[in-house]
Amino acid sequence: MRRDQLFASTARLLASCLLFVLLLIPSISRCNDAHGGTQPFRLATLKTVIVPDYFPYTFINPDGVPAGFSVDLIRAVTRVMGMELEITAAPWEQARKQLENGDIDLLPMMAFSRERDQQFDFSPPHTIAYDAFFTRKDAKPFKSIEDLKGHRLIVMQGDQAHDFLHSSGLVDAQDLILTDSIPEALRLLASGRGDAALMPKLVGHLVIHELQLNNLIQAPALIEAYNRPFSFAVRDGNQLLLERLNQGLAISKQTGQYREIYQKWFGSVEQADWTLNPVLHYIITLALALLLIGGGLLLWTVSLRRQVAARTRTLEAEIAERKQAERRFRQVTETIREVFWLCSLDWREFYYISPAYEQLWGRSCEELYRNPRSWLEAVVEDDRRLLREAMPKTFSSDTKEILFPEYRIQHPDGSVVWISARAFPVFDAEGQPYRIAGIAGNITERKQAEKEREKLQGQLAKVQKMDSVGRLAGGVAHDFNNMLGVILGRTEMALRQMDPALPLYGSLQEIQKAARRSADLTRQLLAFASRQTITLRVLDLNETVEDMLKMLRRLIGEDIDLAWMPGYPLWLIRMDPGQIDQILANLCVNARDAIAGVGRISIETKNITLDGNYCAEHAGSTPGDHVRLNVSDTGCGIAHEELGKIFEPFYTTKEVGQGTGLGLATVYGIVKQNNGYLTVYSEPGQGSTFTLYLPRHRGEIETAEHLAPAMAVGGHETILLVEDELPLLQMTEKMLVQLGYTILCAASPVEALQLAEQHAGSIEMILTDVVMPQMNGRDLSQRLLARHPQAKCLFMSGYTADVISHRGMIDEKVNFIQKPFTVLELSSKVREVLEQP
Repeated sequence: MRRDQLFASTARLLASCLLFVLLLIPSISRCNDAHGGTQPFRLATLKTVIVPDYFPYTFINPDGVPAGFSVDLIRAVTRVMGMELEITAAPWEQARKQLENGDIDLLPMMAFSRERDQQFDFSPPHTIAYDAFFTRKDAKPFKSIEDLKGHRLIVMQGDQAHDFLHSSGLVDAQDLILTDSIPEALRLLASGRGDAALMPKLVGHLVIHELQLNNLIQAPALIEAYNRPFSFAVRDGNQLLLERLNQGLAISKQTGQYREIYQKWFGSVEQADWTLNPVLHYIITLALALLLIGGGLLLWTVSLRRQVAARTRTLEAEIAERKQAERRFRQVTETIREVFWLCSLDWREFYYISPAYEQLWGRSCEELYRNPRSWLEAVVEDDRRLLREAMPKTFSSDTKEILFPEYRIQHPDGSVVWISARAFPVFDAEGQPYRIAGIAGNITERKQAEKEREKLQGQLAKVQKMDSVGRLAGGVAHDFNNMLGVILGRTEMALRQMDPALPLYGSLQEIQKAARRSADLTRQLLAFASRQTITLRVLDLNETVEDMLKMLRRLIGEDIDLAWMPGYPLWLIRMDPGQIDQILANLCVNARDAIAGVGRISIETKNITLDGNYCAEHAGSTPGDHVRLNVSDTGCGIAHEELGKIFEPFYTTKEVGQGTGLGLATVYGIVKQNNGYLTVYSEPGQGSTFTLYLPRHRGEIETAEHLAPAMAVGGHETILLVEDELPLLQMTEKMLVQLGYTILCAASPVEALQLAEQHAGSIEMILTDVVMPQMNGRDLSQRLLARHPQAKCLFMSGYTADVISHRGMIDEKVNFIQKPFTVLELSSKVREVLEQP
């Protein structure tokens, strides 16, 4: 009965083998037809390399001879095929490189994978192994592959476990510890290095047993992603050698050598899946079946190889096309100055970042890949919250663009860069967003330009404001001067005719004082507007200041110390000395009012040269040599919000009645009128420093050619007086008559022309207003001089001489007297003009 069952099973096995071979015959024929048969293989000594520490597959025994399952198997295969074999030992990565470079002919054991199939050709597997994780007993066990995140793994370099972890992305490259052998990997793990080791399960157990590493165990996590189909490996394209090896492997299996070798090395650790049958018939039948299967496998391998080669060519074309597309993509993203990135929808993983990131952020791309939040950590803290709010947490198919606010990042060296960024969702084939692409650029120069433009606009607005106020002040001063001229003139004449003992005399003096103060106010307005009439002289600022010290000490009082620190030698300047007096008086009075009780006011002079860099940062300054005048005090200082207003006319922080608000405005106007520059530095409670930069004049000091007479000087000449303001005409006429002159009065240019035509005698002077209806003073004087060419001309106006000259009404160097004027001033100017040659 048992014999019948044995023959029945044998018959079924033979039938299956025959059917398998018959199915392979058509494909084998097609392959042979396509390739035209095979060529003979020339015998030679084959070179191979084994890994010395891969027990029980390959190792070096105590006698220094290569041994192991794969060593015995390749020896049996080459022996049966009549080939000589030379075996050496080397680490796995080195052995793999030698085969790749053609330094050896084959490797007796390499696990097949798609990636390796690009470089090598493989025989059918002669053994299959499965991998496992090994950990220390006291470590938390790995229950699944997902537990690998954040742990350090030990693998043999170039091993299939290394390839798997590298390609799968389960573990970052920096978390891998690479060794040259399995024993080295397990020793490192046992010593406390790393968290786990990945290797063939059988090899791991045998090495642990051999080395007595009792603190290591196998982890429960299963490796289902791959196994190790160990095969013979030859260089890509070496089909002749591969076919010989396949044939030898088939013969070793048919003759039982394969089983003997397998039992020798694995019999003690695996259960035999079959037992020898003493029945000779069964042995013969099984050998025949193995021979049929081996032949069929050989033919199937040839057919499969050709199919794989065709598929490989297709894949290679697709890979080449993708590489070309990637090359073009990188050419674009790595050439532009902006940063291009591609990341996940939750912003927690970056798939690509262009090299411009390293220059713009000042950090490496590798750091961003390891820590995807590092780009946000570089953002200035004040901008980080706004940026987080702009980063959407969810996306829809309607999302087209993500706009970020402009933000700042700080480099490791402390420098700050402005960034402008935009992002776009990337959609899959179904129209759903699955990635984020973005671009970021450096806008620091633009932000700096905007800041500079705002600064310049503010400066321009301030200049325009001051100019408008100046124009208004100049216009008001004209009318005011005409009225003051009448008041001062009439008061002066009344005082000359009145007994000082009369009570009314004192009242008239008060009226005169008030009018003079009003005239001073007008002059301050004109000084601010840079329109007051001045007499320029070349002078030494030290001498001018020293002449003022006595008066300044009386102004500030005894409780305040006045320190004078002149600089020597000091360059010359060209200014009206009276303007220097105004500047010092106004600044010292302001300083006095800022000091409560005792204090100190310092006046200092010094030569200084302003360069282009300074002038670029200080609008209104000009490069060149200057004389610097500093006036400092130890007073209460000026609040920062007030500094921008202190030079505006009528602006004051003093109580009502204690200041007009024109002191600093006057100083500002004088400095501008003389092409200088003025700065102020002040801290509340620390005092203030006003710094004036007055242009250097290259010339000699001038002296006054004459002094004004101490009393009015009259004459007997005939003067044609022309003034359209009747009260001013009458007052001026009386002044000149009192001085002894003969006066011809005209209230208009037309009347003046008529008087000149009718007057039979000579006219020695024409005293005329400049701005009048019908005809200005310049045109009138030209027509009058045509009839009386010997007459001298003296112009008068409530406007200043430079304003009138700017309007083209008179020449800059004509004789001019500013309204309002006193009898003494009028008499002096008239005699000066009449006595001119």
